[in-house]
Amino acid sequence: MDDAYQYKIVYFDMPGKERHHKYVHKYVNGSTAIIFLFDVTRRGTFEHVEQWIQECSPDKGCDAPIRILVGNKLDQQATKKGAGVSKVEAIALARKYGMEYFETTSIGEAPAIVQVFDHLFK
Repeated sequence: MDDAYQYKIVYFDMPGKERHHKYVHKYVNGSTAIIFLFDVTRRGTFEHVEQWIQECSPDKGCDAPIRILVGNKLDQQATKKGAGVSKVEAIALARKYGMEYFETTSIGEAPAIVQVFDHLFK
């Protein structure tokens, strides 16, 4: 990140319920980047993130040039067998939509989300 520039970050945590999908364009249009985040311990969040990716695609009017997929809670384990999402699956989804993939956790001295923002501002 270049210290000579100031960046403005505005973020929205969109609820995953179907009824909220119709509002997504109001929040993402005009954005420079969209970060799609899912919980690696909960397969349902991964399955729903593809719906969000499709809702925020250029053919739906979303013009954000940078789109990133992020798997969160890497430090935790899925509570049920088969409930987690593998890195291979996540990378495949990111590639399908031409995105970079990052994995994050909030544990540690420097949270891994820093890598995501470094990628955004390089």
